[in-house]
Amino acid sequence: MRLVRLSLLNFRQHADTQIEFGTGLIGIVGPNGAGKSTILEAIAWAIYGSAAARGTNDTIRFARAPRRSRVEVELVFGLAGHEYRVVRTLSNAEVFLDGDPAPVATTLGGASDYLQRRLGMTREEFFNTYFTGQKELQFLAQMGPAQRGRFLGQVLGYERLRLAQDRARVRRNELRHEVDGLRAGPPGCVEDALEGEVALGRGSRPDEECLVRVPGVEGAPVTFRVDGDAADPELPQGAEDADRDLSSVGDENLVEHG
Repeated sequence: MRLVRLSLLNFRQHADTQIEFGTGLIGIVGPNGAGKSTILEAIAWAIYGSAAARGTNDTIRFARAPRRSRVEVELVFGLAGHEYRVVRTLSNAEVFLDGDPAPVATTLGGASDYLQRRLGMTREEFFNTYFTGQKELQFLAQMGPAQRGRFLGQVLGYERLRLAQDRARVRRNELRHEVDGLRAGPPGCVEDALEGEVALGRGSRPDEECLVRVPGVEGAPVTFRVDGDAADPELPQGAEDADRDLSSVGDENLVEHG
C-alpha cells in the first residue's frame, strides 16, 4: 500500500487540510494536540469507517465547525498496480478505481467491505501492521512461530510468492508423471508425442501400438500400419514434378509423355 494524497474537511482538529505524500520516509512533526495522530486515524477511517475512529460522529466533526457542516476524508492510495480513491463522509462512502468516474463500491459498509477484500486484512490486522502505535506490537510475541510467519508473510506479500511456488511445484509434478508415462511405452513414442506428430518410414514392418499424448489431449492408444507393398502407388507431386502436372488421360498416354 502506497499513500498518494489525503484531504480532510472538518475532521477533528483539521478544518481543511491537504497532504501530498512523496516517496521515501515521511515524518509528521508538531506539538501535542496539533493533529498528528488524527492524520493516521483519518486514513483508517476512510478505509474501515466508524469502527476505526474514536468517539462518535459528533466528536469527529471539527469543534469550531457549524453543527451541520460536512465531514469528509478523501484518501488516494496505490495497491498492486491500481490506484484507489476513497471518499467518506458521516453518511456515505464511495470507492473509485484507476480514475474511473463510476464508483466500484458505495455505502458505508459496502466501501469498507470492498477495501478490506482488496487489502486482504481486517481492521485489527491493519491496525497492527500498516497502522500501529508504540508498544502495540505485543500481539506478535503471543503468536507461535508458524502463526507469526504466516501473518508476516501475508503483510509483506510473501504469501503470494508461496502460492506461486506451490502452483509451479504442482505443474512440475504433473509434467514429470506425463514424461514417465511416455517413457513406459514402446521406444520412439516419447519423441513422437513430444513433437505432436508421427512420422512413418517406408518399408514393411509389423504393426506397432503405443500411447501417444500431446498437450491438452488425453492419451490414447494409436496403431501404426505401413503398406505391405512398401511402395508409393502415386507419382510424386510438386511444382517440379512435371509428370504429376499432366492431365489424367490414361497410363498409355502417360508413358508416351514420359
